[in-house]
Amino acid sequence: MQTPELKKLSKELKANLSQLIEKRSTWENHWQEVADYFFTRKADVNTQRTRGDKRNIQIFDSSAIHSLELLASSLHGMLTSGATRWFSLRFKEAAINEDDSSREWIEDATDKMNMAFARSNFQQEIFVKFFFFPKFSGPLKTMYQSKRNLHFYKHLLLY
Repeated sequence: MQTPELKKLSKELKANLSQLIEKRSTWENHWQEVADYFFTRKADVNTQRTRGDKRNIQIFDSSAIHSLELLASSLHGMLTSGATRWFSLRFKEAAINEDDSSREWIEDATDKMNMAFARSNFQQEIFVKFFFFPKFSGPLKTMYQSKRNLHFYKHLLLY
């Protein structure tokens, strides 16, 4: 049985969802056109296709797709390269950053985070994000934790 609070929350969430769907509907045709020319494998924004259907009939030159792959590779290599340490942590207050034990702790935390990224599929999934970002303004990225305490990332499209 649902309580009155849950029923009210359910109505609010349904109303919010319908508003979001309405706002997004104006963009779906644009997203479909972009997907048709840049990423035919995922070109199902507002068009349903059958399995085995040709998806690249509108593409007459692969320059756009190739350029997008080069952009994604460049962004991936420059911003989140697996070969270098691409982030560091620090405390907000400068005085704490000067303390040796605090600095040691934060460096250890940074090392553990880098190790977690290295043991996960982060590099593969962040490349997918960089590939989709110029076209669809940043798909969602979620993180999962496995039974063996490893982190896995999943790329979610907005459509």
